[in-house]
Amino acid sequence: MGRHTRAEFQKITGLSRGNLFNYIKRGKIIEENGLIDDKNPVNLFFLERKGVVLEEIPQEKTTTPRPKNQSDESKVEPYDDDDVDSQGDQTLTGLNKTRIKVDIAKKRKETELLKLREQKIKGEIVPVADVSVLFSNHTQSIFSALKDWGDELIIEIAEEARLSGEQLARRRKRMIERLNNAVDRANLMTKKSMGIITDNFSISKGVGEHE
Repeated sequence: MGRHTRAEFQKITGLSRGNLFNYIKRGKIIEENGLIDDKNPVNLFFLERKGVVLEEIPQEKTTTPRPKNQSDESKVEPYDDDDVDSQGDQTLTGLNKTRIKVDIAKKRKETELLKLREQKIKGEIVPVADVSVLFSNHTQSIFSALKDWGDELIIEIAEEARLSGEQLARRRKRMIERLNNAVDRANLMTKKSMGIITDNFSISKGVGEHE
């Protein structure tokens, strides 16, 4: 047990190079200074979920001879701290396991927030709500321009055809209704498209990972 390079960790876990890269990117495996420490709580939990058991290098144990008259009942098996630590690492149960899960969840959240902040600074992502408002304002701008142009066109036609004020008002009303319907359809299509883009982005983040 100890610190491993990516190549060594791949051999231990059986992960491909691409999957290991994705796990590190998502914060499910912690890499520090180019090495992966299998005693890190996040990495230890990952290894446990994958069913990987790391073997300790056996150490020679010494025993203290007991007096000849010592009874078997008082015999105590020798042990060392390394054995206790190894058993504790491989048996994450009860409060210790709960604490590690909480730490892992916290670190993952912090990692995700840092990545989102970095992506926003680089301009790689834009909040969905802001994009929706942008499209809505753009559509409204087009609507206003078409309405002004339509008013001018209807007035010119009304003058040439000598339409009455009532006939002009009727045609203008129909024009505005159709423009409003077009705007509503455009906004609906924009919301659907944004939903699809959001879903595809969420799916693409998990490509290459197998829980």
